[in-house]
Amino acid sequence: MDTSVQDNLKALRKRSGLSQIELGAVLGCANESTISHLEHRRTEINARTLIAYHILFGIPIENIVPGLYTEIRLHIISRVAAMQEASSDNPEKVLDRVRDEFLEEFRMRQRNKIQYD
Repeated sequence: MDTSVQDNLKALRKRSGLSQIELGAVLGCANESTISHLEHRRTEINARTLIAYHILFGIPIENIVPGLYTEIRLHIISRVAAMQEASSDNPEKVLDRVRDEFLEEFRMRQRNKIQYD
């Protein structure tokens, strides 16, 4: 887990006034040391806990795990571009119009997001 995730998780908890044990109870963690392990990078945050942080603190997931979010986002953008390029390089292949429209809409959303970030 990158340091920004560790710092974000601890800062969110501290601002809430919750102890690690209290936060673990609210999030439904099985072990009372789970929050400590997350904050000290001894374990990776899983999807269930990430969504629980999002719901409890009311902040976007990309603000909870900014480095991971950016890494995944860039990988997806790259793979979508490669898929579109591979499709355009093969004129004999019958393209699925719905798929192509979806991929283009995705790329447009990402371009707009970059402009406003």
